Amino acid sequence: MTLRAQGALRGCIGRTDSTDRLIDVIREMARAAALRDPRFRPVRPDEVNGLHIEISVLGPLDPCRAEDVVVGRDGLVVEGFGRRGLLLPEVATDQGWDRQAFIAGTCRKAGLPPDALDHGARLQSFQTEHFEDERVQTGPS
Repeated sequence: MTLRAQGALRGCIGRTDSTDRLIDVIREMARAAALRDPRFRPVRPDEVNGLHIEISVLGPLDPCRAEDVVVGRDGLVVEGFGRRGLLLPEVATDQGWDRQAFIAGTCRKAGLPPDALDHGARLQSFQTEHFEDERVQTGPS
């Protein structure tokens, strides 16, 4: 679940697996993105109407090799040394990253050095179904 305010990231939290119903996971992740993303202060009630909501439903995580990553199609998970980082497919596209920069960015998200794959970290890829809120935000009337 990704929340944006005026185009800027306002909260993003997700899960990679669940046995819960999708609607329940969406509700839980919306709450978490709004209230528990440690990078941001909690969303205030007066901000809610200005939020843009994006939902990415992840497909299965598959082990992959760095050379098999396709920017714009694949999301990535890097895991190793007790750390884990995940970036959605659109992050690389939004940032203008090539494959190497995307892998390095995912390593950094995990708190690992950019070359962590060379030292035993594991790489997984996934694809997403992406949904966005199509409301036009006009602000308070």
